[in-house]
Amino acid sequence: MKKFILNARHYFVLPALLALTLTACGESEPETSENTTPSAQETQSTEQVKPIETKAKTKATNVSLSEQDLQRMIGDPNAPVTMIEYASYTCPHCADFHTKVLPQIKKEFVDTGKVKVIFRDFPFERVGATAALLSTCVDPSRYHGFNDLLMKQQSQWAASPNPVGSLLKLAKLAGLSQEKIDSCLANEKLLDEIVAVRKEAMDKHGFNSTPSFLINDEKVVGSGEYERFKSIIESKLD
Repeated sequence: MKKFILNARHYFVLPALLALTLTACGESEPETSENTTPSAQETQSTEQVKPIETKAKTKATNVSLSEQDLQRMIGDPNAPVTMIEYASYTCPHCADFHTKVLPQIKKEFVDTGKVKVIFRDFPFERVGATAALLSTCVDPSRYHGFNDLLMKQQSQWAASPNPVGSLLKLAKLAGLSQEKIDSCLANEKLLDEIVAVRKEAMDKHGFNSTPSFLINDEKVVGSGEYERFKSIIESKLD
């Protein structure tokens, strides 16, 4: 079996681009899990990466959104509160937010048309950058399912002896062929775009850890309890 890895440019350029003074998830690595063979769980998770229908997308007036933002958005495009999450797929705090806090935000605020949530990549190292690349290459209709899968199973694939190999198995569940995976991971322009999003977050907003959020332009760093986010969101709805 062919073992695909990022090309030489990625090995030499990524460390320089991603190795900065970081805190929170920027300093931490996922703990090693005893379950280093995620294939059984991956097979059970195929429902999460099926195409989903999305609402018609129109740009909101209170924040500037890219086409990719619109593809990665959940909620009513015209919701009064915009919540942008900067996260890394190898950040345990990000996975914790995604699995424990976000579902409550979705139930109370997203599904009721009050908040829209957008995910932006903020990788720290090669594995996180690989996951970010693959999530960008999946069909837009499968993005949210793939995003959920990576976060929910992070402790399995990211902590395995071969995290990139485990990640590629999940990418195939999301509909990427080996040919598309190879093309995706060799796409230097796409990598540059991901790094540019991270650089803008650092330069413009001062973010240097994940997860970090913009909630109607208010900066919020770190995850925490649901009540913390509920209080901030409600203050924007007054």
